[in-house]
Amino acid sequence: MALFSNKRSMSYDEEDDALLNAMTVEDIPVRSEISHSALQMKVVKPKKLIEATEIADSLKGGQTIVLNLDELSDAHARRILDYIAGVIYAINGKIERPSDRTFLLTPKGVTVATEEDSEK
Repeated sequence: MALFSNKRSMSYDEEDDALLNAMTVEDIPVRSEISHSALQMKVVKPKKLIEATEIADSLKGGQTIVLNLDELSDAHARRILDYIAGVIYAINGKIERPSDRTFLLTPKGVTVATEEDSEK
């Protein structure tokens, strides 16, 4: 019994040639590096450490997050921030700090323009 006895022929016929010739660049699907969810910003104000996993899942899904740590003690805020920093590193994202206890978490491919950028 041959392993590939039922395999299909890989040769092209005239119908395949006609299909390929009719295709344009617009017909080829392009995968965007920025997901639709990255275009929407989610504001998160955690009250418990367990919420860090939900934030991580959102980041892994391509979501941009504004993380406000005002409701947490310094020790719990530090633990969440350490955890999230690991997630950001793993997904090649970025962390920006617009204020003392607020952080902007962006996945790979998302750029945030600042006033300093627009002055250049």
